Amino acid sequence: MRLAEEYESYQTVLKLPVLPCTEVDNLQQSLTVLEGMWGAFGEISEKEEKWHAAPIDQIDTAEMRGMIGRVSKLIAQGHRCLPPNSMASKLADRVEVLSNLEPVIVSLRNPHVKAAHWDKIDEVVGMPLPRGGNGEPPVTLDLLLSAGLQDHHKLISRIAVEATQEADLLDSLEKVRVAWANTDFGVRPHKDLKEAGATVAYVLGGVDDVLAVHEETQLLVRAVAGSPFVGPVYEEVSAWD
Repeated sequence: MRLAEEYESYQTVLKLPVLPCTEVDNLQQSLTVLEGMWGAFGEISEKEEKWHAAPIDQIDTAEMRGMIGRVSKLIAQGHRCLPPNSMASKLADRVEVLSNLEPVIVSLRNPHVKAAHWDKIDEVVGMPLPRGGNGEPPVTLDLLLSAGLQDHHKLISRIAVEATQEADLLDSLEKVRVAWANTDFGVRPHKDLKEAGATVAYVLGGVDDVLAVHEETQLLVRAVAGSPFVGPVYEEVSAWD
């Protein structure tokens, strides 16, 4: 039974004039949403206190994404159930910052992001960022915020994607190298020259396996050469082409 119906039934039992209580359910829903938003505000404050000084490799991004999702739903409910209010606006602002920082954290923790990619990120941000190694201070959430990296999350994510794609291309080239390193060419001395006592001339045995490796590796090399991310590994590809 809805609260409105329950309260109206009390009036009937007490033989009082039954006054409609149609707004009670709406009020209860609004209070529930508002209470949830206050709770979310406290949760974000607690998490941020823990995250801000922590190195980014210690931040649980899955936990962050989960919290962002929960709070975003509360904000949407607040917009539906409540009149415009400062709580919803402040909460939305804090969630937006975290939503933009989360992909930055994931991108910077990408193991394929190397020095050249960090240099690109420095250019995007307009300042050199510490890498967190060689005695440098760790990269923290506070540092990301002070450098305004949340405002560049799309470009930083793109650089991280480039780093991953370049690593995949290098893996393909490594497969080419290993394939040729493990190929037995079956070289043997030329028969006629061997009988004549010469040992400096050799011929290939069967070439079927060699041709198969050549065909397979050329497919890999062409795929790498045709990638839009080939630029940084072009020299390596050219060596095999």
